[in-house]
Amino acid sequence: MDGCEVSPKREDLCGSGTAVDGTPAPERTQSWRWLARRVLWPTLVIGFSAAYAVQIAAGGHPIRLGLLGAVVITCLILLERLLPHRSDWGTRGDAQLPNDLAHTLLGAGIGAGCIESLVIAAAAYGLLPLPGDSVPRGLWPTHWPLALQVAGALILADGLYYWKHRLLHRIPRLWKIHAIHHSADRLHTLKATRSHFVEAILRALLIVAPLVALGVPREVLLWYSASIVIIVPLSHANLDVCLPSWTHWWLQTPQWHRLHHAADPALANTNFASLCPLWDVIFGTFAHPDEAEANRVGLPDEPLPTHLIGQLWYPFSSITRPRDSDGGPVGREPRRNSTASFES
Repeated sequence: MDGCEVSPKREDLCGSGTAVDGTPAPERTQSWRWLARRVLWPTLVIGFSAAYAVQIAAGGHPIRLGLLGAVVITCLILLERLLPHRSDWGTRGDAQLPNDLAHTLLGAGIGAGCIESLVIAAAAYGLLPLPGDSVPRGLWPTHWPLALQVAGALILADGLYYWKHRLLHRIPRLWKIHAIHHSADRLHTLKATRSHFVEAILRALLIVAPLVALGVPREVLLWYSASIVIIVPLSHANLDVCLPSWTHWWLQTPQWHRLHHAADPALANTNFASLCPLWDVIFGTFAHPDEAEANRVGLPDEPLPTHLIGQLWYPFSSITRPRDSDGGPVGREPRRNSTASFES
């Protein structure tokens, strides 16, 4: 049986019928496409992870890691041309592309600066373990095997991200920071980094700072950063990939994350995690792409400035209430039934 078989309601996820935008997709007669849809995503995850493993093992030089991140983004953009999920979601014709690039550069520069400052401060105060140390620093179990430390750090960091993300949707002033990211009316690789620079600061303070305070080693922190660079652009990518249903329970996938960007507020208030849906499952905000589809994304009822300066100023302008599934503020608790079916 095909590992990508899904319920009839969502058979277009892996079927050979018609694409979301109405373009015929006779993939059974195009064996390369049929195969590519099923092997591309795991190949990219494994390949990018192997590349980062080599660089981190070699010391994790910031310039080389930055170049590797640029390679990841470039590969995904090129692949979107070959295997698009929707032909109208590409980078071509996207009037917001210059703004996306500007937000990316601002966020990366400010975020990297904040994180570097935290690491330097932690090392200065003896919180981070130094090469050759035999005395543990901080509370982090540095005697554990590296793989176990990385797994623990990813789960903890994703839990912190989950609640930071929930607050961004719940509190009106914070929502205005996050609305820049949700305002995109299409999803492709470069939308992953379309975020207000204040979000980079919040990430450093609310996610990286607690890890640093616990004494998480630099190598483990590099693996957290690498995981974000691999998974997050992939989850925003305009790629037509087919994944087994169980995959969406364990890792952030394109289909799973598109629901969070849906124009329908009921769907937009689900799937808050950045790496693993574990925290959404635990707190009742998980929505499975077998049961719903985001045919439309963005904020059609909350128009944001289209020019860069206006977008950068938007969080500091007068507060507007974000939306909930019934038109109220996003601050209401998201629905807690993780198996319900949605229609977008």
